[in-house]
Amino acid sequence: LVYHDINDLDKAMHYYQLSFETGKKINNTKAIARGANNIGILLNEKKNYKEAINYHLLSLKLKESDGDTLGISGSYLNLSVVYTNLNQFSKASDYLIQSKKLKLKLNDQLGILEVNEQMIDIFLLQNKFKQAEILAIENLEKVNRLTTIEPKISVYESLYKIHLAQSDYKNALRWYEIKNKLKDSLFTIEN
Repeated sequence: LVYHDINDLDKAMHYYQLSFETGKKINNTKAIARGANNIGILLNEKKNYKEAINYHLLSLKLKESDGDTLGISGSYLNLSVVYTNLNQFSKASDYLIQSKKLKLKLNDQLGILEVNEQMIDIFLLQNKFKQAEILAIENLEKVNRLTTIEPKISVYESLYKIHLAQSDYKNALRWYEIKNKLKDSLFTIEN
């Protein structure tokens, strides 16, 4: 994961494949699913969408066989991201709906925010600004009840993008400044 975080995708892929193969050798479905998931995410970033889908579907299948509800919801979300990149918004939305149902069942509040953020991105790509804004306001209400900072930054970023896409520069700037102020505070806290 460190190599992925520092954007050394070749080394990250090497270690993800090593983890995947090790999981297969010891017949550990959780390790295989995790490895397939990580490879799928990396392939998506490399724009190798067909292979990314294959790895995410393998991960999903293994998580379903293990009864890993949280993992299944994550696989649905990852598949949605790939289909969004392919501009297959209907399929992407279908996977998001499935993910959100599971996250609601698990009461995974941060996961629900993440699903909503992905749906906002889909709405923006389709110029469905009103739907994006409604979902962003829903997320804003949720993050205002949280103590963690990162989800707030994500919501403020979405509100910035929504207003910018509509040429509402005054509100776009407002959300941009709020987001950056919070990011600066996070940087100060971490250092």
